[in-house]
Amino acid sequence: MAAELEKWPAQEILPRLLANDVPAAPILSRFELLQDGQVQANHILEEYQSVVFGQVRQPRPAAQFDRTPASVRELAPLLGADNAAILSELGYNGAEIARLERERVVHHKPAHALRE
Repeated sequence: MAAELEKWPAQEILPRLLANDVPAAPILSRFELLQDGQVQANHILEEYQSVVFGQVRQPRPAAQFDRTPASVRELAPLLGADNAAILSELGYNGAEIARLERERVVHHKPAHALRE
């Protein structure tokens, strides 16, 4: 089937698939996605404020429920943000954690350095 689909430009095959009730959708670039009517109508992308990156756009939770609404409470942590807490739970002390960071065994980069 894939070999047959590859013979057709998307703008020709997509209407034919949809006309025959075949679930189909185009593959969009990240810029096309921002302008997609369905993405905009369903408010799929929301904007959040990051202390490191400023305004950040990301998808809202996919499932939407009236009685138990989902929301983004905080943005995903930066790489290595939870290292010290996790290593402490595993029994490492502050000096050992500092050594692991210094020796680059675990990732450690201050948040302000990410903007550079």
